[in-house]
Amino acid sequence: MLGHCARAGLLKPGVVAIDGTRIAGNASPEANHEFGQIAREILAEAKATDEAEDELYGEARGDELPEELRTREGRREFFGRAREELRREQEEKRLAEEPEPEAPEEVALELDRERIVARVQGRERWLREAKRQLERHRWRRADPIARSRSERLVLAAERLEGDLDVERRANEAYGRFRVSARDRLGRRPGGRPNLYVPPEMPAGKVNVTDPDSKSIPVGFGFVQGYNAQAAVNEQQIVLAAEITNTSTGFSRLAPMVTATLVSSSGSASRSRRGRSPPTPATETSSTSTR
Repeated sequence: MLGHCARAGLLKPGVVAIDGTRIAGNASPEANHEFGQIAREILAEAKATDEAEDELYGEARGDELPEELRTREGRREFFGRAREELRREQEEKRLAEEPEPEAPEEVALELDRERIVARVQGRERWLREAKRQLERHRWRRADPIARSRSERLVLAAERLEGDLDVERRANEAYGRFRVSARDRLGRRPGGRPNLYVPPEMPAGKVNVTDPDSKSIPVGFGFVQGYNAQAAVNEQQIVLAAEITNTSTGFSRLAPMVTATLVSSSGSASRSRRGRSPPTPATETSSTSTR
């Protein structure tokens, strides 16, 4: 689409405005649960299932053959119905197949000590970088949100467990860095590092309706949703648009400038007339990070 705009002369060098807004997700803040609350609900559902089976089967194991399967004629009729039902289910699955939830894979962290230490030293920087890579992994490989609440509870618990796993690995990476760290003169960093031991149980909360949504601050409080950003030129053409669950708008300025440059370069290559694409100014007259 930007290529068509470029050929129509709507993309010109000039001011590019970058602004953002908060968008509410299809989830309630009351659905933000801690790990303990999620675990208790999962256990309560399992207990309720066991009690229902005990009431249904009584002293029996529950795996005895039904009466109709104890005779040859009954088995023939039963398996005939089963084959017909299986064919119907396969046809329905072919028409509208819902992906099965997969077990979460371990996120490969790339903790570059040179880049991290060059910006901010300290354990907190390592933890933030690991969390950033985890969120990027989740956005690129989004988990399907199941209709079943039981499956969503498991997904939410796995999210919190994944947060804790990444925190532990980043903390261990920082510990290894401290052992071998040296300054420009070859000296070890002064002072003792603050001892930090990650918790045994996952901390924080996750929304069991929409695990990707976060509690985003707005002028009147908080909204359960996302942070949307857009870059627009003077002709009101949207050059780039992104949506994240990062609460701060200022942290999205650099990524939005990069996205604008990438999209502008792509539109220039597709433009047959060779018009110059707009370049975001270093000092824009309308740059907001509300």
